Amino acid sequence: MKNLKKLALTTIAIMAFVFSVSAQKNYLKDADVAYENHQYLMLLSFINSLY
Repeated sequence: MKNLKKLALTTIAIMAFVFSVSAQKNYLKDADVAYENHQYLMLLSFINSLY
């Protein structure tokens, strides 16, 4: 029973970590795309979002 509880808590912790990491927006990738498309004002807004 103790092993089942540990397994359940570990599984929940791993799932919470995976979902929180995947939910973060990748502003750097968006900034690279804006730079390639010569959208410099949008690029500045993405860079400001990084800091």
